[in-house]
Amino acid sequence: MSAAAEYHVPPGVLLALSYQESRWDSHGTQASTDGGYGVMHLTDVTPDMLASGAAGAVGRADLKSLASDPALHTLQRTAELTGLSTRQLREDDVANIRGGAALLASYEKELVGGTPADASRWYGAVARYSQAEQRQNAVSFADRVFGTLRSGVTVTTQDGQRVRLAADPSVEMMPSQLAGLRLKAAAATDTECPPAVRCTFVAGSPVGGQVSNRPANGIRIDTIVIHDLETTYDAGVAGLANPTNTTSTHYVMSSDGAVTQMVPTKNIAFHAGNYSTNLHSIGIEHEGFAVQGAAWYTEAQYEATAALVQYLAARFGIPLDRQHIIGHDNVAGPNSALVSGMHWDPGPAWDWQHFMDLLGAPSNGLPGVPQTGEVVTINPPFAANEQTVQVCPSDDPTGQTTACIEGRQQANFVYLRNAPSETVPLFGDQAIHGTAAGTDRINDWGSTAQAGQ
Repeated sequence: MSAAAEYHVPPGVLLALSYQESRWDSHGTQASTDGGYGVMHLTDVTPDMLASGAAGAVGRADLKSLASDPALHTLQRTAELTGLSTRQLREDDVANIRGGAALLASYEKELVGGTPADASRWYGAVARYSQAEQRQNAVSFADRVFGTLRSGVTVTTQDGQRVRLAADPSVEMMPSQLAGLRLKAAAATDTECPPAVRCTFVAGSPVGGQVSNRPANGIRIDTIVIHDLETTYDAGVAGLANPTNTTSTHYVMSSDGAVTQMVPTKNIAFHAGNYSTNLHSIGIEHEGFAVQGAAWYTEAQYEATAALVQYLAARFGIPLDRQHIIGHDNVAGPNSALVSGMHWDPGPAWDWQHFMDLLGAPSNGLPGVPQTGEVVTINPPFAANEQTVQVCPSDDPTGQTTACIEGRQQANFVYLRNAPSETVPLFGDQAIHGTAAGTDRINDWGSTAQAGQ
């Protein structure tokens, strides 16, 4: 590819890196959940993005200072390196790839003094590209990129292009290069994570959960709940560690696949807004801002979460299906009066189909016409499933939405109607649950219903 040749980056390294950042989808001009743009995920995080919700930094006087961190503005650094405008880098795929190559090459030159042809010698620069401050987090991302490089991958992107990276098992990982990055080492603490996921531990708020001994005490763990933070990874961990915070979660996942465990799995975390669900579940928060339209999650985030969920499911005997692996938006309200106040994260852009595929448990329906009582799966392809979504000021903790607006976007839900026509009334909660509330869509990929009911 021309960008790799221009900046003397081994093509396989650039392809593997961009795959872990974006799965080779540009997503148009839409930012990722943590403020990254394009195939190379060049970041530009604003103070408004940081001011988000109880777990974020809303109300702080130093938001401009927080947002000035260079790690949150790789797009500006890239503009300096290439001479391209920030608009070009956001909106033009070729410019974005060229910018990512220039940025990666600049890190390699700082680290080894040049741009060698040997892909193995780019391990440290790839780790630097993650913008992680802790060694474990940088290693997690670099290992994932080099794992992709070694194993190869083939993907059909959302616009129909088929992209292939051939396997190169001869490539070696060189963690010794990390010494030149001067990364912080997290305190040595026992964590509950699989070998493929690098974990650190930060204790969550002591008032945000309940000490227990699950499942040894008879309280089964049978559900995993996927959330998003509505803020950045670092701000989310800091907020959930605040001793006055009355909420908590077991794990927090960054956009680059780094994990912080905050509550031991044996204890109960108050993460789902329903005590019964909290009793029997494990919560995983994700760096992101679900309210920002079709914001997207990185491949590194999906893959690390899938590895963590597989580990937890095997450990506790949790079935890998959409009845037991759910979003916060699938958690029922404790009673009818509280349904309208339940959360809707991880948002309509969490790709359940791709995530369940990574778990080795595709959310496919039964073939043929279902019989009464059989499960029906509604599972349209994410890339082709565009729905109209309304966002109002009350839905947006960032304050960026000043009036209710509607827009078309890729989504993980479909609207249900009383008959196969777009002109008939929406299928409401009364028909499903016998209540007066007006839910009119099935949220999330692989949502199920009973035939004949």
